[in-house]
Parts: sequence; structure tokens; C-alpha cells
Amino acid sequence: MFPNARPSRAEQITRWALTAWLYLLQPLARLSGRLLLGLAPWRRHGVPGVTMASLRGKALPLPGRAALWSTRWENPDDKLQRIEAGLKAAGANVRRGGDYDRWDLDICVGTLGAARLLAAVEDTGAGAQLTRYRWWPRWSPVGVAVTLAFAALAAEAVEDRAVAAAAVLGAITVLLALRASIDCADAVAAIRKTVDREER
Repeated sequence: MFPNARPSRAEQITRWALTAWLYLLQPLARLSGRLLLGLAPWRRHGVPGVTMASLRGKALPLPGRAALWSTRWENPDDKLQRIEAGLKAAGANVRRGGDYDRWDLDICVGTLGAARLLAAVEDTGAGAQLTRYRWWPRWSPVGVAVTLAFAALAAEAVEDRAVAAAAVLGAITVLLALRASIDCADAVAAIRKTVDREER
């Protein structure tokens, strides 16, 4: 059945060691490739200027509205496609809503937060249009759950008078909440910047 003789004990150990080494090396090689290509879970979409704008307080993770009056008629889908193209050009990850969603575009800039945009167009006659935009931040459900879990652990550590553990867990909670707020603020800033460009 097997044309070769049974391998010696040394050959078996060598093959086993090589297989074990490759088994351990594969996840590390995969992780290094992901990190080098920017596929890390903490990656950010978008231009750095948007982040700096949100840190300076120019964009807060708050809902917003805008209205645009136009004297020439335009297909509403073309307007949304232009906004989507502007957001993608800024580096944001944009997803379209379906027919039964209550939003038109979902804009993701970071891991823990995003924002959604809804547009409504009213034809007022004689070719004029009123386009209303509404956007709101959207925190990641997983991010909220993890932040609340760390907050609960920090509260439990405070109750047990474990000061060092409470400080570390509290700091992690604050950092997660801050990161989620910055992600939402960046997405809101990207929407606001693109809608402002439409108004010009």
C-alpha cells in the first residue's frame, strides 16, 4: 500500500515539530499581514482633518438638520449619489439603506460609532425643489455593551475598595466612551461638510 518504508523516529519528530511550528506561525503571519495592510479593528476611515475638527469642538456627536432650496429640478437619487460620492472621496465607509430602512446612508468613520443620513425632497412646482437632510449619530451596539461592561466592573471594583482595579477599569471605560464619541463626531462632521458643499 505505501511504497516507502516507515519513517524513523527522528523523521517523525522532525515532521511533528515542523507541523507544530507552522501551526503556531500561521496566525502570527496572518495578523502581521492584516496590520500591515491596515485591516486592524481600530482602523479609521476618513481624512485626518475631520478627526481634528471634532477634537476642536467643531463637530459634536449630535443630531442635525439642513434644508437646501434649488430652483432647478434634480432627481433625488442623483443628489444622494453625489453625497455618497463626496463622503467616499473623503475616505468614509458609506452604506446605502434599503427600501424599508428609515435612513438613506450609513456613514462609518471608526469602529465604535457612525452616523446615519435621511433625505427628503419636496417638489414645489415650476421645477423648484426643497431638499431636507437629517442626520444622527449611531453608537455601535457592541461598543456600548463593552463600555457598559467595563463600567459595571469599575463600579464593582469601587464597591470592593479595589482602588487600582477601579482606576484602570474606569480609565478603560472613559477611553471607550471617548473613542465612540469621536467616531460619531467624525461621521457627523463628514456629513455636515458634504451637505454644506451641496448648499453652495
